[in-house]
Amino acid sequence: MPTRSHPFHRIASALAGSLYACASIVALCLCACASEVEHQSSQTPSPVVAEAAAGPLALEVTLEGASGDGVVFSRDGTKLLTWDAGSAQVWDTKTWKTVGAPLQHCEAVRAAESAVWMPLPDQQPEKLWRAEFDAAGERVMTQGPHVIVWEVKTGKPLSTPLKHRGLEVSGAALSPDGKWVATRRYDDGEVLLRDAKSGSLEHAFKHRAPLSDVQFNPTGSVLVTTSSGDDCFTYLWDLKTRELRFTLPVEYPDHGHAGRPAMSENGLIVVPTWLNCDIYKIATGERVRRHTTIARRGFSMEEFLISANGAVFKSDASLDAGIWSVKDGELLYDWFDTYDAALDPTGETFVYRKRDSGGVVAIGGGQLRPCPNTWHSAVYSPDGRQIALACWKNTTVLLSRPGKTPRERWSDSR
Repeated sequence: MPTRSHPFHRIASALAGSLYACASIVALCLCACASEVEHQSSQTPSPVVAEAAAGPLALEVTLEGASGDGVVFSRDGTKLLTWDAGSAQVWDTKTWKTVGAPLQHCEAVRAAESAVWMPLPDQQPEKLWRAEFDAAGERVMTQGPHVIVWEVKTGKPLSTPLKHRGLEVSGAALSPDGKWVATRRYDDGEVLLRDAKSGSLEHAFKHRAPLSDVQFNPTGSVLVTTSSGDDCFTYLWDLKTRELRFTLPVEYPDHGHAGRPAMSENGLIVVPTWLNCDIYKIATGERVRRHTTIARRGFSMEEFLISANGAVFKSDASLDAGIWSVKDGELLYDWFDTYDAALDPTGETFVYRKRDSGGVVAIGGGQLRPCPNTWHSAVYSPDGRQIALACWKNTTVLLSRPGKTPRERWSDSR
């Protein structure tokens, strides 16, 4: 005869069954949500720099004794230029041996001024601020309050140190063919174009206000100047005819100091405005895009970088940095408290430095590889396979994975 269970037992059994069913449903929902989140994260990378997900990049070489204030590759990638406050040095990127003698900028200035060089009251002591190659990597310009153009092979200057109408130089640029030097001064509305070999004055480009920047476009056909103060514009001058091609508005309120434009090798120029930027075609002056709300925290634009292929650009406004797509204006990465960054020529990765960290990030994949943060400046090789870091300890470190493109390097590490 079957036994009849107590009513309390039947209630407890029903409750247990209900709780088990609810737990199963919750577990299934959690699994589905996790699967959906995983799918979404694989489709849409977060616009925030990720935590380190892989080991550091391989160290190729440490150049002991190399100057540590700045670094730049030649356009063909066969040479590397390093400099400190007094001199510069060219290196062969295959053997990592020096090319020619050190370019003793300050010594050359002192020798030209006098046996014992003493600055005038309105001049500051000579110090090397920046340096750059011509397109062939055969000439180097070093710039402080004076400008000198050097022959790389011999390590000798082509002419005596150049000034700006007898006064110290605030900014300068070397044309890609190495034939011309353009100089400016912070309180002067002229850009002086000089023969790099003889130092003779060839032309003066006159502006209505003081200038904040001067540079040549990558092909050397256009001289790009930027004014500030009461007349805030970027000017594109035809280097052959010496005529003004286009005037691009910078639109800084209260007559502010305009940021430095950036140019890509495929003919685009990024012109900073107050909280935004405009992108133009250098050849036609046509505006192809206006990027808005770049400075999300209300800071003015200070610096722009654009990848060599014109795919992405970096904005920097008082440590508020972002990586943007040129094509559709999408914000690809956004980070704060960043002191410096450099873009891969292909627009696929970038290297950055913060107060307590540094790394290389894949723009499309979100993966981070740590690297030293003790550097003043960083630059990619033209093929994107190497990163040169001008470090604080007066050395330059090269990080690379030779023989592979950036995309192949990152796919190996995922």
